[in-house]
Amino acid sequence: MDINPFVRSRAIQGLNKLTEKDVKFVSRRLIWTQLAVRHLEDRAGIVRRNAIKLLGSLILSHPYDVMHGDRLQLSLWQKRLNDAEAKLKELQPVMPTEENLLSSLMGPPPVPKHADKEMKDGDNDSEEDSDDDEENKKEKENDDTAEKETNNPDQPQYKLPTEEEAALIAKVELTVQYYKDAVHFIQSIHKAVTIACDLLYSKTKNEVIDMMNFFVLCDAYGIENATVGIRRMLHLVWMKGNNEEGNAIVTKLIESYTSLYLSAPESLPAIQQASYKASNLIKLTYTSSVSDLASIEKLLCEIYLMSKDEKEPKYIIDDVVVKVLWQFYSKNDISRRQRRGAIIVLGMLAAADNQVSLSGLDLLLNIGLDVSTKDWILMRYSCIALRRIVPSSKMNVEGVSFKISKEKEALESLTQVLTLYTREGEWFGMAEEALNAVYTIASHPDSIASNILKIKSKEVFSTTGKDESVHSLSQLIFLVGHIALKTIIHLEKCEAEFKKKKMAAEAKINSNKDKSEQEKNTELEMIGGTNEDDFADAVMVIKEREVLYGEHSLLARFVPLVKEIVTHPMEYPDAGLQRQTTLCLEKMMCVSPKFCQENLPLYIDIMENSKDAITRSNAVLGLGDMTVCFNNIVDQSKDQLYGRLQDENIMVQRTCLMTVTFLILAGQVKVKGQLAQMAKLLENKDSNIADMLV
Repeated sequence: MDINPFVRSRAIQGLNKLTEKDVKFVSRRLIWTQLAVRHLEDRAGIVRRNAIKLLGSLILSHPYDVMHGDRLQLSLWQKRLNDAEAKLKELQPVMPTEENLLSSLMGPPPVPKHADKEMKDGDNDSEEDSDDDEENKKEKENDDTAEKETNNPDQPQYKLPTEEEAALIAKVELTVQYYKDAVHFIQSIHKAVTIACDLLYSKTKNEVIDMMNFFVLCDAYGIENATVGIRRMLHLVWMKGNNEEGNAIVTKLIESYTSLYLSAPESLPAIQQASYKASNLIKLTYTSSVSDLASIEKLLCEIYLMSKDEKEPKYIIDDVVVKVLWQFYSKNDISRRQRRGAIIVLGMLAAADNQVSLSGLDLLLNIGLDVSTKDWILMRYSCIALRRIVPSSKMNVEGVSFKISKEKEALESLTQVLTLYTREGEWFGMAEEALNAVYTIASHPDSIASNILKIKSKEVFSTTGKDESVHSLSQLIFLVGHIALKTIIHLEKCEAEFKKKKMAAEAKINSNKDKSEQEKNTELEMIGGTNEDDFADAVMVIKEREVLYGEHSLLARFVPLVKEIVTHPMEYPDAGLQRQTTLCLEKMMCVSPKFCQENLPLYIDIMENSKDAITRSNAVLGLGDMTVCFNNIVDQSKDQLYGRLQDENIMVQRTCLMTVTFLILAGQVKVKGQLAQMAKLLENKDSNIADMLV
C-alpha cells in the first residue's frame, strides 16, 4: 500500500524471492496470490510487471503437486473437492445435541426417593392431585416419545467414532482443506488471466512480452482460460514494421506459438513430428473468427518464410508438414472439421508461397470443387487455395503472365459450382471466393463470367416453382453484383499490367540507346502524351459509360431488374432476395460515378426505411464504400449516414459507428455538425458501443 511505486515493486520482488525457497509458506501463499492479482491493476507499469512475475513464480512453485501432479485444471480440482466433501459427509456421524451427548455419557436419570411418598400422600387437594396427574402424564408421554425415537431405525444413531474412524475423518478433513486451497489458488489465477488479457495491448513493450510469457506458462499448467489470452495474442502480429518494439513483440509471439503448437518431441520420427505439427495447426482454426483467421494467416506466413530462409533455415514448417496437410485434406475417414482446417492452413501458407497450392492442384479440383459433397465451406477455402496458385504479381520481370497448367479444367469446375442451385446460405460465401478465383486464374475472365451469367439466367427464368425461382434469382443477383465489382478491379489490374509491360519494354529498348536519343524521346512524350494516359482514359470511359450503360454490355441488362426489386419490396417480400439485391445495387454504384449519383436517393431511402435490420446494416457499409470511391458525390449524404447511429437496432448502430470511425480515421469524412450524434452514444444501453468511443 506504499505510495511509492518503486517501494511496492520491491516488496513484490521480495515475495518473489521467497517463493524460490525450499520452504513453501503454504499458509501465506494464497495471500500473496491475492496481492499479486490486485496489483495487476496497479497504475504503475513497473508494479504490474513484477506482479505478473510473482504470479508466474507462484505457479511454478505451487504446493499442490503432491497427490495429482502439477496440472491446475479448475474443473478437475473442483470435482476432487466435491468428491472429498461428499466422502467426509458420509464418514462424519450426525453431531448430537448437548443434552443427548450428556445422556449418552451419564445414562438414564435416577428416580427421586421421595417420589413414592408423594404419590401415596392422600392429604393433597383434589386440584393439586389433578395437576400432578397432568404433569406425570406429560412426562410419561415425553419419555415414551424419546424411547421411540431412540429405537427408530430411520433416525440417526448417535455413536462416538472409534480411534481409527476419527483418524480417517481427520485425514479426509485435511484433504478437503487441501483441495479448497488449491481451488482458491486456481480461481485467483483465472482472475489474473482475465486482467492480463487487457494488458496485452499495453503501450510498454516489456509488459506485453511478460503477459505473453504468463499465458504460455498458464497453458503449460492447464489453466483453462489461458486459451483466451493465447488467442488474443494473435492480433499482436500486426505490430511488426512499426518500430523496434513492434518487431520484438512479433518475434516473441512467433516464439510463443512455436513452443505451443510447433514443438514436437525430438524423440519422434520426422513423419510423426510433421503429423503432430499439422494436427496442431488444424486445431488452431477451430472456433476461430474471421479476424482470428486473418491474424493466424499473417503469423503462419511469417513462420513459413522463416522456415524457408536459405541463410538460417529453422524448418519449423517444412515440406513434410505441407505433405501431411494435403494427406489430411484427401482422406475420407476424417471429420469435416479436420478437412476444412487442413485446407484453411494450406491456403494460408500459399499466401507466402504459391508452390504450396500448386503441389495440390489435382486434389483441389477433384475434392475441393466436387459438387457432390455440397460442403460449401470446404469449397470456399478450396477456392481461396486455388486462387493463390497464381502469385500476387501475375507477371514476372520480363512481363510474361503466369498461367496455371490446368486452367480449363479449373474454370469448368468453378463454373459448375457457381451455377449450382441450392437453398443453403453458405453458398454465397463460397460463390464470392469462386468468382475471385475465376478473375485470378482465367486468361479472359470476362468471357467466363458472361457464360456463368447466361447459364444461371436460363435456369432462373425456366424455373416453375415459386420458392425455387426466388432462391435461384437471389443467386443470380449475387453473381451480377460481384461480377460487376470484379470487372472494375480486373480493368484496374489490366491498366497496371499495361504500365508494367510498357516499362519493361522501354527499359529493354533504352538499354540499347544513347543518352541523346533518350532525351529526345522523353521530350516528344511530354508534348504528345503517353500511351499510358490513353489507356487510362479508355479504362475510365469503360467504367463510367460501358459496364452499366453500354448497348452490348451484359451487366447493363440486369440493371432494370435490380431496381425493380429494391423499389417494390412489397411485391418481392423475400428477405434474402431483398438483401442480395441491395448488395448488388451497392456494388454497381461503386462501378460508375454516374450510376452512383442517379441511384443515391433510392439507396438512401432503402438505408433509412427498410424494415430489415440486416439490409439497413449492409446499406450503411455500402455507403461507406461509396464514400471511399466517390467522396464528392456521397458527401452530401453524410447526415443520413450519421442518422443511422440512432437506429432502433443495436447491430445497425454498431455497424454505423464502425463505418463512420473508419471514414474519419481514413480522412474521408470530416466531423462538423454531427459530433452530437456520436456523443449521444456515450449513454447507449449497449456498453460495447459506448466503449468504442472512449
